[in-house]
Amino acid sequence: MDDVALTVTASSWRDAAGTLYSPNTLAALSMPQLKLINGQMFTIGEVTYSGATAAGPRAT
Repeated sequence: MDDVALTVTASSWRDAAGTLYSPNTLAALSMPQLKLINGQMFTIGEVTYSGATAAGPRAT
């Protein structure tokens, strides 16, 4: 499989298990518009935490 790089903004700093998103960990993505398999795993390369905004905290 070819390498794929995505920039994704999450609606929280934490995953479903409550763990902070951090580099070199896996994250499951579901993006049918990009034809990704539901739950396909990607390695997180970099994380930027954004403070509270009108939309709430974000992790990119």
